[in-house]
This record gives sequence, structure tokens and C-alpha cells, in this order.
Amino acid sequence: WVDIDEKWWDMLKKRLMKVHPGQQGQTRVATKNKRFVQKVMGLCAVARPYGDFNGRLGMYRCARKKVAERNSKYHERGDVYDEDCEVDGDMFYEIVTKQLIPDIYDKMADFDVVFVQMDNARPHVKRIADLERIGKKRKRIKGKQMPLIKFVLQPANSPDTNLNDLCFFGSLSKLIQEHEREIEHRAVNKDKFWNLIVEQYHKSHRRETLERCWDVKTAVNKCILDAKGTNNYELPHGIKHEEPVSHAISLDLDDTGDPVARTLDYEGLHASLPSSLPR
Repeated sequence: WVDIDEKWWDMLKKRLMKVHPGQQGQTRVATKNKRFVQKVMGLCAVARPYGDFNGRLGMYRCARKKVAERNSKYHERGDVYDEDCEVDGDMFYEIVTKQLIPDIYDKMADFDVVFVQMDNARPHVKRIADLERIGKKRKRIKGKQMPLIKFVLQPANSPDTNLNDLCFFGSLSKLIQEHEREIEHRAVNKDKFWNLIVEQYHKSHRRETLERCWDVKTAVNKCILDAKGTNNYELPHGIKHEEPVSHAISLDLDDTGDPVARTLDYEGLHASLPSSLPR
């Protein structure tokens, strides 16, 4: 099971901090405008750890190539650089097909079916038919059969069902904030800041921490099921370990009898929330 989502990462986080007498204050960071902080956009993909796989699929930058039209203190005329931007349907399709799916084939080849969960944002659903067609194709790479890939849309207005929104983004942001002031707050340093994000994504979270995040998501899913799909539930606390939830849900969008999220059923295969089992 893989959860994906995009996020803007600010190079400088504005926050209040009390400094008591005798304590050393934070390092001062020069910035032209504290209202308009430099930031980068990235698509994060996180899976549940299993076996030798640590659960980290990849962090993919959402940026377009731009050619400098004139000389400046940042670029010379004709230089090609990355400009971070909002994700549209075509960019999302390109990132998934050229980066995410190859990483799934490389790191999750032992699975029979891989479910990729995302929200109902317009860029995600614009070319979902094309993504589903690609995911249904069984590929064989180096004599090994690759898994089927099923794209699942999470319930509307339910960020708690996505691991990134639930806890992973918050945890990763705290780790990035510990080093963000080491990078000068300038547009020319966006690449350095992005490298910091990718480094923290791959190195900072221990396997046990990531497994605990998935246990929290499993507990939240159980709370949602107990509440019959409504928002009348409280986030659980003090979670130690939770087994994946297995629940039959219908794919029929006209089925109003089941208010819970739609069925995760694919060509006769039944999945568990929030992880599918390898072969």
C-alpha cells in the first residue's frame, strides 16, 4: 500500500520562540520579505515497510524547466533551471509514469498488487483512466513479473486516511526545520534546500518510526469504520501496534448504502487497509 500527496515546503518556517535570560537565541536569517518565503513543491510517496523494503519509495520534485531569457545575478541568459509550480494533470501523469511506477517496480517487485492511494484533487483525476490502463499491464523485467498497480481515490475531505497528511509530513517538517537555517534564504539556494528535504526523507526516519505511522493510520481507519464513515470520531492516541484492517467496500459510486470509503477490490483480489500482502 502506497500513499502519495504533494506539499509546498517553505525554506524558512515562521514561528514564535521564547528565549530566557542566559540562553542563546536562534541564528538570525536574512530574508528580503518575511511574508513571501521561498519554497519548493514535492510529491511524496510512502509505503508500509515489509521485509528488506524500508517503505520509502521516493520524493519527487514538482518543477518545470525554464530557460533564462536575460542575464541576472542568479542565471545567465540561456541557462536552464527548475521553477517550482503547482501540479496539473499532465505533470502528475508524467511524475507517476516516469518516476513513481519505475520505483514501485524496483522496490516492490515481490508484491502481487500495489495500491496507490491519493486524494480527489483535479490533477489526480484528470488522467486517472490512463494511469489505470498502465497499472493493469503486467510487465516482466529481467525475467521477473512486476506487480499490478491499482490507483485508489480516498474519500473526499478525509486527509486522516492519507499517511502523509495524517502524520508523516508533520514529522518530516520538524526534521527539516532543524537544518533549514544552515541554508541562506535565497532563490538561488532552492536546489540545496530540495536536496536537504530528500536527504531527511531517506535518512532521518527509522523503520520503527515509519511502522508506527502506519499503525496510527490503521487505528484511524478503524475509528472511521466504527463511526460508519462519518466524521464523528476522535483521533486515537498511544497507539502501539495495530493489525491491518480488512473491510469489504463496493466500487459502485452509486452505492449510497455504504458511507465508508469505496471498495479496494481489483480483478477479484481483496486488499487490506492499509497494506497489501506480498506474494
